[in-house]
Amino acid sequence: MLKFKTDGWSGAISEDFTFENVRKIAQMLAIYIISEKPDSKPILIGHDSRFLADQFATAVTQVMESSGIPCFIAERDLPVPVAAWAATGRDTSGTILITGGNYPAYYCGLRIFPAKKVAPEMVARKVDTYFILEHSTFQGDSPSPELLSYQSARTLIERSTKKGKLEHVDPRDRYLKYAAALVDRGAIKKAALKIVVDPFYGSGRGYLDRLLQQLGCRVEAIRDYRDVLFGGLVPEPVENNLAELKNQVAESKADLGIALSGGAGRFAVIDREGNYHSGEALLGLLKKKKKQVIEGDGILGGLQIVELIAKEGLRVLSEL
Repeated sequence: MLKFKTDGWSGAISEDFTFENVRKIAQMLAIYIISEKPDSKPILIGHDSRFLADQFATAVTQVMESSGIPCFIAERDLPVPVAAWAATGRDTSGTILITGGNYPAYYCGLRIFPAKKVAPEMVARKVDTYFILEHSTFQGDSPSPELLSYQSARTLIERSTKKGKLEHVDPRDRYLKYAAALVDRGAIKKAALKIVVDPFYGSGRGYLDRLLQQLGCRVEAIRDYRDVLFGGLVPEPVENNLAELKNQVAESKADLGIALSGGAGRFAVIDREGNYHSGEALLGLLKKKKKQVIEGDGILGGLQIVELIAKEGLRVLSEL
């Protein structure tokens, strides 16, 4: 049986993660969304850079449309932190993202980011319960609250005579404006650091590199095109995966290099001496400097490290 967990549902492409199963999970998410009595704002549906991810997102969109739920669909692949940020925006009532996160290339997954602060455990429990009810012939003599919610949402979907509205959007510029407002732009511009950005063939392409350029950094980008196989690597910014970034930092005489994970939820830094610094250690340094840290956002984490170096110099990395 399909199992929706706190971080969503995932599986091997074509084995577990199939169009049929994606549609089944999407239908349960539609029931969940309707049972929560959402406002009329659209759900944002996005995907990462993995194989068939855009087609899986289209399948989810079709289920939402047929259930009467209005949708925004992202024009291009979407980083995980951008999907999470967009979910709480004034224009949307949540995000559904097709993403394999940091799993190998042959995996894919589906995550939901509600607009309201809801415990992931609660979402997973309800979606799982609705899935069981959808595929069960016995529903008991005394209806539970979950059964009543399921039946009510199912009835609304079956009676719906209108398709959900569909509109294509690109939240990148709004996210970059939001991120830039969180740092000292003047300090970053004055430092004029030379930085190599490595989005690891993933959805972070055109985010951190573009943002740093806008803030006055001298930026080079490597592995900044879509490769559904991530160069044959697991898309994690661990040291063994960053030989190309180390070489480019040295060759370009850059101040530092910043690597993102495939979904841009994690990051790491290579300093100009070729030393590797993990995202976990860097976030710890930011907290030590009393910076407000947003977990799971490699784009913003990388930007905050640039701000810190711009203010305190590269010697600050020696505190790690």
